[in-house]
Amino acid sequence: MRVVWILSLVLMVAACASPKAALAPSTDARSLVPGAPAIVAKALIEEMTQRQFVLTSQAENYLAFDRPIDNAALWPKLDGAPDRLPRARLVMTLTPIGDATRVDARMIILAAPGTPRERAVEASALGVDPRVGDILADTSATLIAERGSDPRMALAVAPIRY
Repeated sequence: MRVVWILSLVLMVAACASPKAALAPSTDARSLVPGAPAIVAKALIEEMTQRQFVLTSQAENYLAFDRPIDNAALWPKLDGAPDRLPRARLVMTLTPIGDATRVDARMIILAAPGTPRERAVEASALGVDPRVGDILADTSATLIAERGSDPRMALAVAPIRY
């Protein structure tokens, strides 16, 4: 019995001493959105426009959006100035999967845009949570609402009521 107690004490001390990984905000998101890629792309463009992003590039299965970062507290980290705002860039790839579209999204920050010192910075490195997953969830909810009642989708996204 004494050996079991000593062994459990050693394991508890070892667990406390092990390094813990810090949870950083995610700048990547993946979501399955109902509809064909063309329909999903249109809905994403509308959603991003409402969030004050500008469509900067579009191809068959690719979308890129930019938005200036007007948070002056981040400017020193990003070589920003009132006349040269850093930019948030959200890049999305759309892949058809049956009757739906898989959307992979990634956000980066462009520091010192348009200058020789321009560079890409991960948003998570700045401690910024861009909530990329929320953008995809809102787009998916909009498409489901526009479709009408599809019992399969209603069950998949209906909130649980207690």
